[in-house]
Amino acid sequence: ISWSPFVGTFIAKISKGRTIRQFVNGALTAPVLYSFLWMVVFGGTGIQRERSAAGVGLCCPNWNPQIIDGTLEVEGKFASVYDMEKEDVERSLSGNWDILCDERKCNPCAKKIIGWYLDRSNQSEVLSTDSLDSFTDIYGALIATRGRFGQMSHDFSESRLSCFGIDDMWFALMYSFGDVGPFLSGFSMFAIVLYFVTSSDSGSLIIDIISANGDQEPPVLQRLFWALVEGATATALLAAGGTDSLKALQTASVITGLPYTILLCFMCVSLWRALAMELGDIDPFGPDFAFTVLDPLIFLKPMLWVNIIKEIFLTPVTLYRVMIKLDSDSKCPAVLMCCISLVFWLAFVILLIAAYTIEVTGLLGLSLVFYFFFVSLVASVRASVRLDKGIVGNPLEDFFCCLLLYPIVSVQMTETLFGSGTVPLMPRVDPDLLYREEEEEGEMKNLSMT
Repeated sequence: ISWSPFVGTFIAKISKGRTIRQFVNGALTAPVLYSFLWMVVFGGTGIQRERSAAGVGLCCPNWNPQIIDGTLEVEGKFASVYDMEKEDVERSLSGNWDILCDERKCNPCAKKIIGWYLDRSNQSEVLSTDSLDSFTDIYGALIATRGRFGQMSHDFSESRLSCFGIDDMWFALMYSFGDVGPFLSGFSMFAIVLYFVTSSDSGSLIIDIISANGDQEPPVLQRLFWALVEGATATALLAAGGTDSLKALQTASVITGLPYTILLCFMCVSLWRALAMELGDIDPFGPDFAFTVLDPLIFLKPMLWVNIIKEIFLTPVTLYRVMIKLDSDSKCPAVLMCCISLVFWLAFVILLIAAYTIEVTGLLGLSLVFYFFFVSLVASVRASVRLDKGIVGNPLEDFFCCLLLYPIVSVQMTETLFGSGTVPLMPRVDPDLLYREEEEEGEMKNLSMT
């Protein structure tokens, strides 16, 4: 979602001139079907390899990282095993099997792997074609496999994929295909590089267009500049903090994508309404609320924000006033709505405060339940106002608007019924004025060309 502004702008640029059906099939349906196919093929293959490796006894031993790096503790000091004589290695190990494991505590898997070589009659042919009958031999095999001893077979045909990290799991799967494994791994690296290069190229193009004030054909040198800046930024982050900084950047991307989740919901509704207007199903000059729920977030109006802050606490009273305005002959439903909504709102606030002050589980969830009840009542009143004024919409829109922005919705209903009233969905434009503006724009283009 955090990539949606870049991806959306890029797809819109390359999809100009196509129909909506072509866009949906080419940009949405085809990639989804391909993703399903990819997950089924490689996901199924990974599950099959995992089950096969478990069947032959491969598991996830907790080998000591220092041992894997070829470092041994000799007389209280750490030294590289590659700089030591074999006799010193054997003397340092002294047959202490636990030194091979992390924190000198072997998990059941590591004990099982070691046990295979202690019992000469029960050695696994999957792990090695050679007989490993000494402590030093097992230690050497552990170093030679870079800690993968016991996780994969000697010929890489079997691998316990769940023991590998995210970065190594894919290549372990590729190497399990036998002689073509190295080729598949190299081709995978080529595909990954191609993916990042094309993604960076399209991202640089969109950044260039935005920085060029919307020019669809920005200078190539400027586009190259943004590509270099993106690469330099990523390189600097990796060089400064390694994988930790990369994880922090990924987390930041997820956090920044959260607001777009809300905006995308509104944009979907806006797109649907625009298409309905294009087909004539909705009158573009029909009635609408006095202002949209996003207007206070876009335009700075201090008095409007004062009313919104008040409605955080006074929404039940507003519901009473709105219902009286809609049906002045019957006050009982309005009073009942005010009382029930007030009870739900107070229950939500009290339980929410208690959830963070009292160590009782479940209070936060219970408070959210009362909040959902409260916004459902607000949404029902908004739907009544919408139907009374002939405003286009549906109950689902009403609910989600109230769920996220109920104080703004409360002010919206008040302004529509007691203030300026409804406004047209789209302002009427004089055709002659629009024609003159197009002529002036064409003359400006001709002057710029000359």
